[in-house]
Amino acid sequence: MRLNYQRVSVIALTAVARETKHIGIVSTYSTTYTEPYNLARTLKTLDVVSNGRMGWNAVTTSNHEAAANFGQPLPDRDTRYKMAHEHVEAVQTLWGTFGEEAYIHNKETGEFVDMSQVKLANYNGKYYQTRGPLPIPASPQGQPPIFQAGGGEKGLELAGRFASGVYANPFTKEDAKLHRMMLRKSAEAHGRNPDDIKMFAGFMFSIGKTVEEALERRYMMQEFAPR
Repeated sequence: MRLNYQRVSVIALTAVARETKHIGIVSTYSTTYTEPYNLARTLKTLDVVSNGRMGWNAVTTSNHEAAANFGQPLPDRDTRYKMAHEHVEAVQTLWGTFGEEAYIHNKETGEFVDMSQVKLANYNGKYYQTRGPLPIPASPQGQPPIFQAGGGEKGLELAGRFASGVYANPFTKEDAKLHRMMLRKSAEAHGRNPDDIKMFAGFMFSIGKTVEEALERRYMMQEFAPR
C-alpha cells in the first residue's frame, strides 16, 4: 500500500490539534517540492482547526533520494534558496488574501463572506505563480509563524527575513551564542526586530552508566549514520 506522506501528516496533525489545547504544532514542508497554494491551504486549514497553534518549518530539501520521489532532479543550493524565498512570499501572500473581518457567517441574513475584504494574491515570481485568493478565514494568530532549520549563510538569510523560530544543533555553548548573534544580525539586516526570532537549541547526547559507555554508544551511532 502506498501512502501519501503529506496526507498522513495532515491526518496526524488534525488529530493532535483536536486532542490538545495549548501546545504549538509545527509541520515540516519543502519549499522545493510543494506548490504554494496547496501548502497555504493545508496549513491555514490546520491553523483554524487548532485555533491558531500551527507553524510551518520551511525546508529546501537537500537529499537526492527525496528528490527522486517527485521525479525531478534536485536543484543546486543557490536555486533552492531562491525558490524558498519566493515560496514563503507566495504562501504568506495567499494567507493575507482573506481579511481578518471578512468571515461574517450571518445565519439570519444569509451573508457568509464580505467579498470586499477578499482579494487576489496575484503573485508572479520566477519560480512560483499563484492567483488566489485563499478562501479560508483568519485564525486567532492571523498567520502561522515560519520556522527554519537550515544552516549556513543562506539559511541564516532565509531565517532573518521570515522566521519566528529557528532550530539549531550547536555542539558548544559558544557555538550556540554565535548562531544566535548571527540570526539577530540577519533579522536586523532585513529590517526586523531581532527579538522576533527565537532560537531553539537542540542537544545531542548519549546516555550510559559511565562516560566510557556513553562514548561507546555515541561511536556506534556514528557508524550507523549514512556516509
